[in-house]
Amino acid sequence: MYIVVGANGFLGSYVVKSLVSNTDEEIIATYHGKSEKLYYPRVNWVQLDVTDKNSISRLEKLVENTAECRIFYFAACHNLDLVKREPDFAKNINITALESFLEIFSDAESLWFSSTDCVYGENTNEIKAFKETDPTCPVSEYGRQKLEAEKVVTSYGFNVARLPFMLGASLLENKKHFYDNIVEKTIQGQDFTLADGLWRSALDYESVADILVKLSMIKNAPQTLNLCGDDALTKYDVGELIAKKHNLPMNHIIKVPEEEIMKLFDERRTSSTAMDNSLLKSVLGVSEIKIRI
Repeated sequence: MYIVVGANGFLGSYVVKSLVSNTDEEIIATYHGKSEKLYYPRVNWVQLDVTDKNSISRLEKLVENTAECRIFYFAACHNLDLVKREPDFAKNINITALESFLEIFSDAESLWFSSTDCVYGENTNEIKAFKETDPTCPVSEYGRQKLEAEKVVTSYGFNVARLPFMLGASLLENKKHFYDNIVEKTIQGQDFTLADGLWRSALDYESVADILVKLSMIKNAPQTLNLCGDDALTKYDVGELIAKKHNLPMNHIIKVPEEEIMKLFDERRTSSTAMDNSLLKSVLGVSEIKIRI
């Protein structure tokens, strides 16, 4: 059996789709509040509040007689500016709730936790792309909280996937992604500003989801993995790729300098957090991992 915690987010919904396509397992997909749900065979949608121990315990009772339970944990407060403004609120979700969940599900067959490239901090001229063994020095409160969460996860013997900038068409009708906004506004002839800077490793949601599902089946996988594509891109680069994919004109996608975009944020962002994915490719036995738009 699989449990997908946070299955009604962008990545969570793609992981549910991948599990349905690539496994025969029963799936518990958790959601919080009245969020939209995708209905597939073998998927049981269960409401879960990770900040409520009783809610976690009710989830445990649903799977207490299951021989093997594999978990993907995506619950998080990940808006960098919100985390900076309300660090205690964010910490309750990102660390305290995670600790409670792991205490109850410590006997799970496997658990993959979604972390972030933000744990590394700013790149330097001496480092082409961060490897898993490189020092971590996050510049944001979000990065610091995720790094602390990683330590909690690995202390239980579970696995961490450091994720890149992800994109893809939303599978949820009422929840639009950056990708959808670019397509819709460009078709409507509206201008759309995108940063020419803030380089990050990038990969599409479908590829990330498929890789996570494969990793969940691999015993003795490295405890911490950079899960990303081969290329580091700016949002403007991504906008170009999306426009080409849909045969859309580029004249409505406006390039904005990095320093102008930085002024829009409360929390500090890094200019580059490109990650090295050599270890991931070795684990998967592949020679390249390219973004699919």
